[in-house]
Amino acid sequence: METSKGQAAPESGDSDEILEDLSIPGIDEEIEALLGFEPVPRKREVDGGWTPDLQREFIARLATHGSPGRACEEMGKHLNGMTKLYRS
Repeated sequence: METSKGQAAPESGDSDEILEDLSIPGIDEEIEALLGFEPVPRKREVDGGWTPDLQREFIARLATHGSPGRACEEMGKHLNGMTKLYRS
């Protein structure tokens, strides 16, 4: 089955720089295309919060594994925090 490839979300950061910082095996160009999204804005910055870089890291790990729980576990984050981010 062939799938069409649409245009990626608007760039809000340089995904090449993000990929260099991520130590995730198996990142390919399809996953790289996903990282150009506009991160969820946060009202305030807190230690351990979901920064734009962490949001992109989560998406890369989610695309690699297919499991939000595993992605959060690898990052040392709680799935509850990601669920809250998703809902906002």
